[in-house]
Order: sequence, then structure tokens, then C-alpha cells
Amino acid sequence: MMSYPDLTWGDPWQLVTWVKQLEELTGLAFGLLEVIPPPSSVWKPEFRETSSTLCYQVTTPAGEVLGGTLPRESSPGWATARRLVSLASGQLRAELAEHTLRRDVHEVTSHTLELYEQVSTLHQIVESLSPTSDPTAATESLLRTLTESLAARDCDLTPLLPRQRYVRSTESDGVRRTMLWRTGEAENRSATEDPAGGNIASGQFLAVEVHRPDGQPSWLTVHRDLHAEEFLSQDGLLLGSAATLLESYLNNHALLQEKDALLLGFVRSLVTTLDARDHYTCGHSERVAAVAALLASRHGLPESEVQKIHTSGLLHDIGKIGIEDAVLRKPGKLTEQEWREVQRHPVIGDEILAPLDAFADLRPGVRFHHEAWDGSGYPDGLANDAIPLMARILAVADAFDAMASDRPYREGMPLAKVSQILLQGRGEQWCPDTIDLFHRHRDQIINTWLSHHSRNREAREMA
Repeated sequence: MMSYPDLTWGDPWQLVTWVKQLEELTGLAFGLLEVIPPPSSVWKPEFRETSSTLCYQVTTPAGEVLGGTLPRESSPGWATARRLVSLASGQLRAELAEHTLRRDVHEVTSHTLELYEQVSTLHQIVESLSPTSDPTAATESLLRTLTESLAARDCDLTPLLPRQRYVRSTESDGVRRTMLWRTGEAENRSATEDPAGGNIASGQFLAVEVHRPDGQPSWLTVHRDLHAEEFLSQDGLLLGSAATLLESYLNNHALLQEKDALLLGFVRSLVTTLDARDHYTCGHSERVAAVAALLASRHGLPESEVQKIHTSGLLHDIGKIGIEDAVLRKPGKLTEQEWREVQRHPVIGDEILAPLDAFADLRPGVRFHHEAWDGSGYPDGLANDAIPLMARILAVADAFDAMASDRPYREGMPLAKVSQILLQGRGEQWCPDTIDLFHRHRDQIINTWLSHHSRNREAREMA
């Protein structure tokens, strides 16, 4: 089959190959007659007859006109020569069509593969840029992905660019600037220090501007060796898309942080309102939240879940806002009716939070922190694993602080006795795994509790 490495004039070896191919197919002599602009009728045979000769010619894809002449009394005869030239031309035309098809398929396949690789890279970046993920870790993951995908020496997010010597191009799409430049070793020998104090690296650089939420100028920069493959337009498009994703992530993360700060401020305002009603329980929710968060982290839960449990701990008694002061602040023992009134506070708290979507993940801790492992708790009588883990952890933290803190009708129990009571209630009142976790980290939990205790009394009870 004929090879078509270059379809433009200028390759003598390709011309020799075509001549040889034609002569083998027809048995006729072919030579170069002329060179014309690339024709529309490639490999189309043409014939001219005179009284003594038959002139035949074909045109190659590069525009070379190949042909010859055949005397009238020659062998083969003119009719046979016509058929041979036509058949040879038809075969070469078919081979050209196949070559063109293969080339087009290869180009489409290569383009599709490039698009797939870019989409795959962007998919990896999107997965690493969760709004709840740590910005440093997320950015480092993005840089590693780009370094690998773009076959780069390194990739960086920096407020300053290396000295832009020999800038090849600077573009702007109205949204961000894109820069492409090269610095060589020879240039670096004459100026080896960046004005900002950094070394000027040799190589080729591609950079796109990144707009940060704090307004700090930043550049997403890719660095390749000086003699590596040059950056292509699709590399710039990929880097620009990555910059857009990074900007979106940074903005979303900033908004999420702002929302969390507002939410936590609102929660603390509610807790302060509750604490103001009863100075004996002042700080109770803060201590429960701190102990619960420590237990949650020792459970191996992700930081996002630990934070939810901490916030739910701050809110776990918010339903007591709906309990009358006469009952809530009664110094003596509660009557049965008063006790039933107090038992309503988990449901009241859940109803307070129900209309607020931002508090949806916190409601299990508020509603179920008084459920018991054996099903004897309230308000819904849940048992065992039907009790959400958040509520199981809060139940232990709440019980610990309730027993260890002073109340109008009694002083706080010694911490050694509190630990003993918790251990005795393992598997009945409280989740066995959480109680075991409490005792494994008892000293740390007690220190955390003491550091949050409003009266910060000495560890007189610590045995």
C-alpha cells in the first residue's frame, strides 16, 4: 500500500516511490512532467492522442504531474495502456481515500483522547475540591493532579511570578490573564536573581490568573523543562478550567466558613439566653459540647462530624427555653408532673430547630440525647443502634457533666464516683462502646471538662 507521510511538494523520495508504484502497476514508463498547485482531481488519469503517440498522465496529491508517451505501434496497445493507467489510478485513488480516512480517524481519536484526559483531570480536581475540605490539602491535591496531567516539572499557586523574561504571549479573555514565556540558562547567567529575591528558573512557563476571595493576586503556574514539549493551546484551556474550579472552591469555602461562623454565633447566643435563666447550669452546654467533641474525635469520626456533634452539644438543652422557670429552677425534688414537664425539653428543642434547614444535621443530638441503650429513655424509647451515634455520645457527656456539676439541691459528685456510675450503667443506660471509650480517655476528658468548668474547682475528686 502507498505511504502518504507528506502530501506537499518537496519530498523527492516520495516522488520516486509514486513513479515506481505506477510503473509496477502498468508496465509503462512514468516521469515528472510538471508541478502544479495541489489539484482537485488527484490520481485521475488523462489521455491525449496524436497521430503517432498516446500521451498519458496522472496528478499526485502533492501536485506533481507524472506521465509518458506511447508510440502507436507499441506493445501494449493504446486501448490496453488506457485500461492499465485507469486501473492503476483507481487503485491509488482508493489507497489515498483509505489513507485520508485513517488520518481523519486518527485525528478524531487523538482529539477525543485529549478531551477525555482533560475531562478526567478536571473530574479529579472537582472531587478534591469539596467546600468542606481543608484549603491547603485541596490546593495541594489540585497542583499534584495538574503536574501529572500536564507532564510538568512542578505546578504552584503563588502571588508572584518568576521574572517574565522573553515573554512569548500574554492573553486575556476578559475574565483572567494567561501568560506563556521561556527563560533559558544563558539568560539566567546574566541575571540569576528575581527582584522579589527568588531564583529565576530556566524552562518554559504557563500561568493563569486566579481571583481569590480575599482579593490577593495569585497565579496558577506550570513549569516545564526548557527542552520539553512546548505548551499547547489545550494546556492553556485545561489550566484555565482548573483556575475556574479553584476560584469556585475558594469562594464556596469562604462562604461556608462565614455561614458556620454566623451559625455558631447564633447558637452561642441561644445558649447564653438559656444559661441566663439558671446560674446553676451556666456553662453546662459548653462543657457537654467539649466532652462530646473529644469523645467523637476518639471515635475516629471525621472533623466535620466532630464539629456537628460539638454544635449539637451546645444546643442539646435548648428546649428548656420552653420549660417554666418555677420548674426549671426549683431547688427541691420535682413532682411527677414537673418531671414529665422537664422530659418535654428534647421534643421542644427539636421543634425549635425543625424549621431551620441549617440545623437539620444537629437535631438527632437535641432530640435523642436522653434515650437509653436498653430502651427505657425518652422521648421516643429508642434502643441500641436505633439511637443515633451523635445522641449516644451526647448522652454520656451530658450525664457526666450533670453528675459532676453542682445543682441547687446537691453538690457535684466526686469524679471517681461519676466514672463508677457510668461504668455500672454500661449496656443499660449508655452505649457500651462509648462508655469504654470514655474510660480509655478518662484523664483527658476530665482535664477538658475542668478547663471548661465555670468554677474551675481543683481536681479534689480525681482519684
